[in-house]
Amino acid sequence: MRWPWKHAEAPTERLAYSLSPGGLAWAVADTHHGSPTLLRFGVQRLPAGDDEAGVRNVRALGLPPVGAIGVMPLTDYQMLQIEAPAVPPEELKSAARWRIKDMVARHVDELTLDVMLVGSPQGPVRQQLFVVAAANDALKTTSQLAQAAGLQTQVLDIVDTAQRNLQTRISTRLGTGERATAGLMRHGGHCLLTICIGDELCYSRRLDWDAALIEASHQQGPAPAPATHAHELVAEAGLQWVSDASSYDLGVQEPEADTTPRLVIELQRSFDVWERSWPEQPLAQLLIHLGTGNSELASYLQLALGLRVQPMNLALALPGAEQGGQWDGPERACIPLLGALLRDAVTPR
Repeated sequence: MRWPWKHAEAPTERLAYSLSPGGLAWAVADTHHGSPTLLRFGVQRLPAGDDEAGVRNVRALGLPPVGAIGVMPLTDYQMLQIEAPAVPPEELKSAARWRIKDMVARHVDELTLDVMLVGSPQGPVRQQLFVVAAANDALKTTSQLAQAAGLQTQVLDIVDTAQRNLQTRISTRLGTGERATAGLMRHGGHCLLTICIGDELCYSRRLDWDAALIEASHQQGPAPAPATHAHELVAEAGLQWVSDASSYDLGVQEPEADTTPRLVIELQRSFDVWERSWPEQPLAQLLIHLGTGNSELASYLQLALGLRVQPMNLALALPGAEQGGQWDGPERACIPLLGALLRDAVTPR
């Protein structure tokens, strides 16, 4: 019997999950002492075309049902950067809808939009805006599975902000939390590059994964020369530099003799854009998590980019993450969930 004045205890476990064609990735953290500690995680394969069996499989995991965080995979949304419309805050979404209607892969009526300012309001005079455009059908599929499995989704997150949370928490532990830092993580066939200052996301760009990077890191001998700076390519082509490069394409062919992996070239281009857009905030370091061979890749990229590069130690962000070892197997799909579990530890979004 519960006394009338005794309140029910708040849940001490928190769930983050993500639904993709590969199945349901999930991670559970203990939040009893405020800062979360990873307890368990995994990937549950779901039988194709059998929703009832999928729901039974999820229920059998015994996941905490209250206050779950759903994380949309990169394939289910677009992250766009535009100049913030000169409208009141309550009208930003409506104004952004019209601004991005020709930039999205689907009709704007098939998308759910959310917006957030780039960096802090104390940043550049010309304020930029991130617009997240998520597919309605993907949102519906995720919510229906969660509801059928008895999971109460409290909030939907995205990979960009989850990666920001990991990157900024690790940077803080390394003593560079107040400086500009970059994070590069592999998500399937793509990589996501994020640049943050403190807890604020200031830059986000998707890049194609380049397997040539692994081969290059294994080769002996001197490191490749740093990739040609983007502004030098612009000058050679007789073009005018444009600093807003959230979706720029120079259209300049690289020399055929250049064997630098394409990913290195694109990273250098992004860093050139950053240097020109935020000259007062030089990058302190690049944190990477690209799977097997992180240490070798970090050494290679450090020489190729002329920037301090370190492997991401996920255990610095979330105690208990050392359970995943190198996080280079199927459990790699759970990495964004670790960042989602840190939502309350960084600037709310």
